[in-house]
Amino acid sequence: MRRDLEDSSCYAHSVEYNISSNKLRPLKLSTDTWCSSGSFLSNGTLLQTGGHGSGAQGVRYFSPCGGNVNCDWRESKLSLTNDRWYASSLLLPDEDRVIVVGGRRVFTYEFIPKLYINEGSFDFPFLRNTYQRRRGGNNLYPFLHLCPNGRLFIFANRDSILFNYRENRVVKHYPRIPGNGSRNYPSSGSSAILPLDYTNNFTKAEVMVCGGAAFGAYRAAREGRYLKGLSSCGRMVITGNKHKWNMEFMPGPRLLCDMLLLPTGDVLIINGAKNGAAGWNYARNASHEPYLYRTRKTLGRRFSVLKSTRIPRVYHSSAILLPDGRVLVAGSNPHNRYIFENVDFPTELRLQAFVPDYMDSRHHRFRPTNVTIRYGHNDRYGVRYGREFNVSFWLGTEPSNAVEFTAYAPPFASHSISMNQRLLRLRCKSLVRDVHGWVAAVLEAPPSPSVAPAGYYMLTVVNGGIPSVSQWMRILQNSGGRWNNARNASLEPYLYHPRKTLSRRFSVLKATRIPRMYHSSAALLPDGRVLVAGSNPHDRYIFVKAAYPTELRLQAFVPPYMVGQHHQSRPTNVTVHYGKYDSNGTRYGGEFNVRFWLGTNSTKSVEFTAYAPPFTSHSISMNQRLLRLRCKSSVRDQDGWVAAVLEAPPSPSVAPAGYYMLTVVNGGIPSVSQWMRILNTSGNAS
Repeated sequence: MRRDLEDSSCYAHSVEYNISSNKLRPLKLSTDTWCSSGSFLSNGTLLQTGGHGSGAQGVRYFSPCGGNVNCDWRESKLSLTNDRWYASSLLLPDEDRVIVVGGRRVFTYEFIPKLYINEGSFDFPFLRNTYQRRRGGNNLYPFLHLCPNGRLFIFANRDSILFNYRENRVVKHYPRIPGNGSRNYPSSGSSAILPLDYTNNFTKAEVMVCGGAAFGAYRAAREGRYLKGLSSCGRMVITGNKHKWNMEFMPGPRLLCDMLLLPTGDVLIINGAKNGAAGWNYARNASHEPYLYRTRKTLGRRFSVLKSTRIPRVYHSSAILLPDGRVLVAGSNPHNRYIFENVDFPTELRLQAFVPDYMDSRHHRFRPTNVTIRYGHNDRYGVRYGREFNVSFWLGTEPSNAVEFTAYAPPFASHSISMNQRLLRLRCKSLVRDVHGWVAAVLEAPPSPSVAPAGYYMLTVVNGGIPSVSQWMRILQNSGGRWNNARNASLEPYLYHPRKTLSRRFSVLKATRIPRMYHSSAALLPDGRVLVAGSNPHDRYIFVKAAYPTELRLQAFVPPYMVGQHHQSRPTNVTVHYGKYDSNGTRYGGEFNVRFWLGTNSTKSVEFTAYAPPFTSHSISMNQRLLRLRCKSSVRDQDGWVAAVLEAPPSPSVAPAGYYMLTVVNGGIPSVSQWMRILNTSGNAS
């Protein structure tokens, strides 16, 4: 048995961390997420896949809940087809569909969600061909990047391919990256797709791979020898037809590191070690100094060494970019349990914020502030592909010629991989600064989900290399999705009078303030009101920051016939009396009696209706039916009591046996309905 299973502190932990308040909220996990993968869906939900043991085939969801302290992880009843321990995941251009690739001794990929019932996993020979059993695999946690043409760049060990996942077909094999070592777990280099740019219409994509371990490093570390890691980086354009790895070198060897794209488009390489490999205590010589890689500078001037940290961050460390421009650094535990003393690299629970130079106070006068985003009138909560949207901000100086707008897709960070990390430079169609320093910009959203999958992005205004605080923007699916596809709620009911002449049949009634859209319904009540309920165009409960939030309130729509001025014409005290031999109902074609009180003298405009209550869902009132019944006689006494003899419907084809709401309608003014029952031929209701 693993020792960490004997120590409750070393099982799967999950917390929600509030950056501004520096507070934690514990969350509940039911399965083991150790060495798993994840992707953020278009609505901000984290889809988390795989893990170890009980969690190897787990699928979990954590949805943002606007400060609700009761929200927690939700374990899906559906599971993965194969164990996914040390697998990678990537959000696809298809709406909220994720591909999960690989795992320990697993040479397949699969999708979440499945498109058909018996869909399983798909054999992936590329993983089998890059696997090195005696070296710990060296192709676990493969690097996945989405190309602007919708295909996938997949890198494992030293090799890479362009993959058409829709056809399960390898489109091309790229050249092998030079160097005497491997790049994927347990060699654990890192990778990033460099910023995509509107200037080439987002058609050029370039990938960068840095660091890793020397050949034999994993086995050597198990024997107590720690080989020097790789210091080389390779850049390669993965679009077009000519492909070559352009190699350059970091200031020193590095593995177990994180590569983060900063709002400026530069790459931060942070955390890691200089010797050894990934695994339990297999690394030595922590890399304390972050490296900054400036993507636009000339070869030989791109790398610089930044200020050192005192806290070693080795195996199981991670880093993510924060909206304010800092980098949150966390973790480090090369042990199979918590060990805090008498070891080279103790378990590390402290958080750090790395502060890039662009945040220094000397840059404040050039920093854009008060950034706000405004979408179009029809899409208040996001922008659609290729559409314009507005950004305003304040700038104390004249904007430089290098004002840029970047959109950053937040990653799932684990084991030196920032899954789904992506940065785009957006087109600015106009930029105007007024005399008070306020700048109004019109931006254009990315052209397609292959360039930028739908979801939330951190929008940053960068003025001459100095970024603003980022604001969240949302890119919406254009059409065809399963959720949130309707706009402009119909708040006003319509009343249709079937007996009026053609042009006078429709009338508009008083509007409601509560939008009722997808998953709403309505039902007629016996007292004549209409019960209105529901509305949820989302795949979960969302109560804030949505155009049409989940609606749990009930309403009663009151038709015009129920207003006070009609009370004197309303039949009241309705009772139904059946025949002597059928005290519980009436049979087809048989007579039954109805008694009620009416304050007016005339009964000439009195009608009797029978209404079959429906099952309502998705804009359908199933089995709804209304019948006007024959009145064979009616007599009103001097006290206002009316005795009527009615005839039941002739057959079950006209009115299936069951319960109906019987209503007395006097000149268009209905009574409160009473339940009546139509019996079938055997005397039982259906």
